[in-house]
Amino acid sequence: MPGALVILCDPTVASYGTIATLYLDTFRAMGLRCEVRPYPTVAPRVPRGTVVLHSTLGPRFAPVPGAVNIAVPFHEWSRYPSPWALRLNAFDEVWAASTHLAALLHASGVTAPVRFAPPALDLRPPAAKRAWAPHRPFRFLFVGEPHFRKGHHLLIGGFQRLLGSGRGATLTIKTSEDCAWTTGDARIHLARGRWTHARMARLYAAHDAF
Repeated sequence: MPGALVILCDPTVASYGTIATLYLDTFRAMGLRCEVRPYPTVAPRVPRGTVVLHSTLGPRFAPVPGAVNIAVPFHEWSRYPSPWALRLNAFDEVWAASTHLAALLHASGVTAPVRFAPPALDLRPPAAKRAWAPHRPFRFLFVGEPHFRKGHHLLIGGFQRLLGSGRGATLTIKTSEDCAWTTGDARIHLARGRWTHARMARLYAAHDAF
């Protein structure tokens, strides 16, 4: 892979920063030189042949002239919007983080080569689980941004219906610090903020199911 690899990341969407970091850690673990830059409003100047990974929203994908351009879309819908698919066809490759995403891109009219190339979710060894018996009370965990389409309201409703009698179990929802939700249910805890890797690992280890 000639020269440094550049990841263009959309700074307006927090999750794309996370995606960029995952790819950055993956490439550096492979011994490759890599840097992350904010996705620009005007195409950046890079040495010809530089490999550029694009991590942004569908309508913003635009290849960099003279570079080897790789798009990394992350929307897992039943179909990718046609105008967005046309943008991806201007890229040298499209990397899909799941086989479902790869299939829907093909079905949506993406003709550029689509590769199944997910980033490594964790390059550090996970903490070993020391006991498989559930905590008392049983502890459920959900991690995700506070978007309606993620179905938090369905999760909360299902949890409350399942445990309508008030018997012991808890639900922790780890989400962004700007989440303004309240539940009125003492069994449901909203954990807000951006946490370190170590703290997130402890959060998963402290729960029985997620």
